[in-house]
Amino acid sequence: MINIVVPTTFDPTLTYGLLDSMKKFNMGAEYNVTVVDNGSDPIFDYKDDKVTIIRNDQRLSFAKAMNIGIAATQDSHVLLLNNDTLIQHDNFLGNLLIAIESKPKVGIVSAMTNFICIDQARCANKENLPKKIINHNGHIAFVCPMFKRSTLNDIGLFDENFKTGAFEDGDMSERILRAGYEILIDGNSFIFHYGSKTVSQVPEYGKHFGENHAYYNKKWEIK
Repeated sequence: MINIVVPTTFDPTLTYGLLDSMKKFNMGAEYNVTVVDNGSDPIFDYKDDKVTIIRNDQRLSFAKAMNIGIAATQDSHVLLLNNDTLIQHDNFLGNLLIAIESKPKVGIVSAMTNFICIDQARCANKENLPKKIINHNGHIAFVCPMFKRSTLNDIGLFDENFKTGAFEDGDMSERILRAGYEILIDGNSFIFHYGSKTVSQVPEYGKHFGENHAYYNKKWEIK
């Protein structure tokens, strides 16, 4: 079973679209969804047996919201999914599962997407997928990362010292790599990403970006 964790805040319209897109395709694996609602306005409300909603009274950082969602279930695999994304083809989850089980120490598998800062993970659309698993083994932006629960139990959850949403994915990637795990990109799975639809609305995001960068450099002793 896969637990899909989705954070939502501000206007939840895109989150509804993502959840609706999951119903349009055969996902290729059993899953449930945990939506962590960080004070959506209007309030997030979605009726589906697969969807559990956790509400926070205030807007939390990405790291804190994800940790709450991850801790809410004990499914064998966890997929963290940006709310401004859309499923666009069958077997999306099934492909990711094949990739994450392809080697004994795969720490993260990411789908390809049209909007991401990682060149190896960028693909214009599902028709142009390379149809192969790519050994990335560098930091990956967390648009759509899948983990084994056992890996998260080993390395721990997100560092909640990161504010808003920046550098916590690089921090997690670094911890994954230093623990001897690999990071792969699944060239058989594509997810459409609108891109930066939440962080662009966060007050003082630029300030927090700088603070997170400084904290990341200090933590990993980067001069």
